[in-house]
Amino acid sequence: MIFKNILLAVASLVFCFLLIEFGFKLTAFLQPNETGPASVAGLPYENTPKARYWRIDREVGPNFYAHNSHGMRSREISREKPAGTFRVALLGDSVMHGGNVAQSATTSAILENILNNESSGDRVETLNFGVSSYALREYALVVEKKIFQ
Repeated sequence: MIFKNILLAVASLVFCFLLIEFGFKLTAFLQPNETGPASVAGLPYENTPKARYWRIDREVGPNFYAHNSHGMRSREISREKPAGTFRVALLGDSVMHGGNVAQSATTSAILENILNNESSGDRVETLNFGVSSYALREYALVVEKKIFQ
């Protein structure tokens, strides 16, 4: 009888862990990837445009990430620069992209707020071109093929 109860308890635990694992896999399947195929020849991948996803970090907990239609981790911007607007392009890896911080705590969001508060007229927009694991080779392609476009 005791052996049967222990076996039932172990089977219940295994079933619960499998159910939890299935839930995690389903959640990951339903969320878009943060990176996908590149639109620029020579880049290994790019941020997925319009991606919305959650990441859970051991130190800071759950964090929501959102890319605009250009694949940048920032609010939506027009391709054409509005009159009276000064744009600042920021390049970098996961640190610039804003890994493990809220949207409002990314370097680009903070810099934009500071510059707009200090500005004497012109509006400032920061463009966050940060992509995890990019290096100098990729930065050069982003500058040439995306930023100057």
